[in-house]
Amino acid sequence: MQTLDVLAVIHEESRWTVTASQLDSTFSGSGRMITDTDRGSFVYLIEAGDHYSYLHFDQKDWGSLSLIAGAPAPVFLTDGTHTIELVQFSDELIALLHSIEGNDNYGNQFVEQTEKTFHQFYQAAE
Repeated sequence: MQTLDVLAVIHEESRWTVTASQLDSTFSGSGRMITDTDRGSFVYLIEAGDHYSYLHFDQKDWGSLSLIAGAPAPVFLTDGTHTIELVQFSDELIALLHSIEGNDNYGNQFVEQTEKTFHQFYQAAE
């Protein structure tokens, strides 16, 4: 399992670009997102041959995730050499946010931080 950390999240006209280092040419978007509550991150799964790599969106990136959830647009991942689309990124993020709200299975601290950071998203969804 390879772990990738987000270096930046940039909004460019009608799309989002996420940068990370050392992407492999075999990487492709899985269309799946999970959480790592111990690390306090949202994790997009990247297919890499017969296994997954994990792209972590730590709390420093949550402000950008909040913007993506509020105005979904295509999301791409690049290291400057390779670029892949993170398919179904917005849909997966939004589904996770709905699952997390008020759900102590994610741990109180993770739920509280998510509800605080994504407050505008939750208000708009009501």
